[in-house]
Amino acid sequence: MSAHIDDSELRAFADELGVAASQVKDAVRPTLLVAGRKVRDGYRDQVRGDSRLRAIAPSITYDVVDDGMSVEIGPDRQRHRGAGLAGFFHGWPGGGGGQGDLDGPLEAESQVLGRYASEALRDLLR
Repeated sequence: MSAHIDDSELRAFADELGVAASQVKDAVRPTLLVAGRKVRDGYRDQVRGDSRLRAIAPSITYDVVDDGMSVEIGPDRQRHRGAGLAGFFHGWPGGGGGQGDLDGPLEAESQVLGRYASEALRDLLR
């Protein structure tokens, strides 16, 4: 004995979810890029305030991660001695450093990112 199950509605729903996920990415990505740039700029501003490290501020970059929904912010070790930023933010092995604030720019922008991302999703659902 065999039974046939009509799963066409389930397949159609799955297709709609795939389209919706793509639309969500497209709606939120611009907000994410602006947030990444602002956090990067906040870190750069801090480093520019240190006369010894000012020249390596441009080594702080941001990149969109492959999924398109994440941003990686940090030193590009290939540019301007970017590896030296670890001491500025975390401290040096022999003491000193550690005056950088990693959380401040991120926390400030997370509120804005959340608000704009919510608005983008709300507009998408209208």
